[in-house]
Amino acid sequence: MNALDDALKFSEQDRLTQIYRTSTMISEEEILNASILIVDDKSANVELLEQMLRDVGYACITSTMDPHTVCAMHRANRYDLILLDLLMPAWMVIRLWKI
Repeated sequence: MNALDDALKFSEQDRLTQIYRTSTMISEEEILNASILIVDDKSANVELLEQMLRDVGYACITSTMDPHTVCAMHRANRYDLILLDLLMPAWMVIRLWKI
């Protein structure tokens, strides 16, 4: 191979890498449309998290203060992210880890 062949090969590799990155990257819109569930037993924490997420542009936010409903809610909605208060009573948190 000569220098031109090496340059063309490198350019092709760069092009393929760029195609891969472009096809696998998540857009900002997709991130902001992620479905999020907030689980906390304190209403002030739930309200604060909801407001903070909405302020930065997240649109699909659900919350609950009842940990008994989380498993059913997740089965029905398949949330992309669950923000869970780990300081809730231990038996509630352990049960939720199973989802």
